[in-house]
Amino acid sequence: MPPEMRPFDDLMRQELIRASFDFDRPRPAAAWEAFKLFIRQPIPGKQTVTVGFTCCNIADRDRTLWLEFARQLKDDAGFGQNCGCAFSRPVPDDLRAVDKGNWWWPQHGSLDQWIREVETIPEFIRCVALPDWRFEGYSL
Repeated sequence: MPPEMRPFDDLMRQELIRASFDFDRPRPAAAWEAFKLFIRQPIPGKQTVTVGFTCCNIADRDRTLWLEFARQLKDDAGFGQNCGCAFSRPVPDDLRAVDKGNWWWPQHGSLDQWIREVETIPEFIRCVALPDWRFEGYSL
């Protein structure tokens, strides 16, 4: 495990490897399948606060589209950290200035309900189908 990786990053990495994720030619659809397994895994000493998906492009800054699947964790002291998958690529015209996200909280239903909802969001569908992503790591 590289020294900069945290133990929960390694859990996400292992799920990506099991999903045959190609770190050199990443496909967010494969990462999403791995992420759905990762968010169900208990992490000793950590509590899941929320999980979410975001895609965004800050049009007045650059032409980069960002995509992230994130799990926010906190420890007993309340210190929070994110883990998941982050990607970037040139933004297509139809997603310029996009800012879409969907976050699950324990009081808002089951993870399965949230997953089904996210998988129907047009921006999510469009992003996971796009080619030419770059894997940016385990959180933004």
